[in-house]
Amino acid sequence: MAMKHFTLLFACILCTLQLMADQYYPLVEQGKTWRYEYSDGGTSGGPYIDGMLRIDEAVTINGKEYYVVRQYSRLGNTEFDEDGIVAYLRDDTEAKRVWCIVDPSAHLIRYPERVTILMYPEEEFLLYDFVKPDGVAFYQDGEPHMFTAKDGSQRNSFPLYGYMKYMITEGIGFLGDAYSCDDEAVSMPGDLFGAVPLISSVPVGDAAYYLPTLYEVIEPDGTVLYCNERVKERATEEKYYPLVEQGKTWLYKCTDQVGYVECPVIDVMLRIDEAVTINGKDYYALRQYSREGNDDYEEDAVIAYLREDTEAKQVWCINHDADLIYPQRMVFWHGDDEYIFYDFTNPDNMDYIDSYEKPHLFTAYDGSLRRSIPFYGDAATARMITEGIGYLLDADQCNDERHGCSEDLFGEAPLIASIPIPDAAYYIPHLYEVTEPDGTVIFNNNSVRAWASVETAKATKGCEITVEGHNVTVSTGAGSLGEITVTGADGVTVRRFRVDASQFTFNIDGYMPGVYVVRCGDAIRKIAVR
Repeated sequence: MAMKHFTLLFACILCTLQLMADQYYPLVEQGKTWRYEYSDGGTSGGPYIDGMLRIDEAVTINGKEYYVVRQYSRLGNTEFDEDGIVAYLRDDTEAKRVWCIVDPSAHLIRYPERVTILMYPEEEFLLYDFVKPDGVAFYQDGEPHMFTAKDGSQRNSFPLYGYMKYMITEGIGFLGDAYSCDDEAVSMPGDLFGAVPLISSVPVGDAAYYLPTLYEVIEPDGTVLYCNERVKERATEEKYYPLVEQGKTWLYKCTDQVGYVECPVIDVMLRIDEAVTINGKDYYALRQYSREGNDDYEEDAVIAYLREDTEAKQVWCINHDADLIYPQRMVFWHGDDEYIFYDFTNPDNMDYIDSYEKPHLFTAYDGSLRRSIPFYGDAATARMITEGIGYLLDADQCNDERHGCSEDLFGEAPLIASIPIPDAAYYIPHLYEVTEPDGTVIFNNNSVRAWASVETAKATKGCEITVEGHNVTVSTGAGSLGEITVTGADGVTVRRFRVDASQFTFNIDGYMPGVYVVRCGDAIRKIAVR
């Protein structure tokens, strides 16, 4: 009798093992998601991007039913934004195979960017085979084993030996580290299709090299099959670069934009100085300094008090000292009341913004990637606010040093220094450097920095550039003028003259509105066309 019981028990065990071996966990299920942390591996200090692949609606292609694999991404805990369709998958559960077609538009988000996938553009190919993996392009011999999913289920896995050790697992897909990836302490560099260098449509800097690390796989009913809590925490948090730091400086070249009279270039510095308490809250004084040429900076006044809530990612401001006629703009004028100056979580709180766009990553001069929010204000001009830097003009190009940012920390200010200037002048600041308290430069524009801080536009060789109405005259006391160039604010030369005479006049009628720089030898003169 005992032997019969033992035989029966042994038979049950064998049957159970056989059922486990024969059971197949499908991969392609509508609503299944794969969650990834995308990081640059420290190459640029950029923030983590939270990414998701999700199996969405069913489609029919060449008479076969597929499901759409769509990619989504976000920064921090914001809402996911759709990047695009990357592939179409179908699962043959009897043959235990997953077939794939790469979407032809996937290259628009540079995804998937891998040789094994791009070998089959727009053609169906075998992505996974859990019976004969040698049919998979990137498979090399490895003994199958059982992988323990987060829900306790045992799933067939096949190790792959390529550039690194990976494995493909039923119902989960591609994982890194073929032997220990059921240990959540091990990171998995690779996504559903393999490793990719750049996976999101969120703009990142050229220095960044983003790779995906899987942290969660979730069934349509919410069952978690895989979870790496350490990576998940990292992906869903958001690095923040504070703006209000004692000792931080913003440097500007301030020039006359009208050109009716010759005016000096003025250097202006905004610096965050001492801490003060106002209405029981801690602020820092934002003080303005100015100079002509290479003289020492002279203090103008405290122009505002700033405080920062780093958890809420908000900067608050109280304006101060109207004697400088600064800040002289309606959009920022709140009298002596505290107001939200910048809000990187909810830009709707900034009342000077008419509309804003999806945040992107701005490449700072030190290589760090910082959240920036493009917006349109009353002038309908593309601008942005950037973590740790502040207000910048030209939301798409101001990380290119050819583009001057003709605004200051608050926005456009028509007069920014207490240095006396002619009544006909209309001064505008141009940002050329932002420096952290430890001396790290996070914004730099050498073309603006090079503007001469001199009292006249006369060159060392005796050239002089004058403006009368729409006529610009370049003259020298003796000899020929040589080459004269007219350059736009974007650094592009729009006119070039070769003059053998000692005086030359040209007309600026027909020029597009904007600021231009006229150069002849060492002489430089900025002119404004309105």
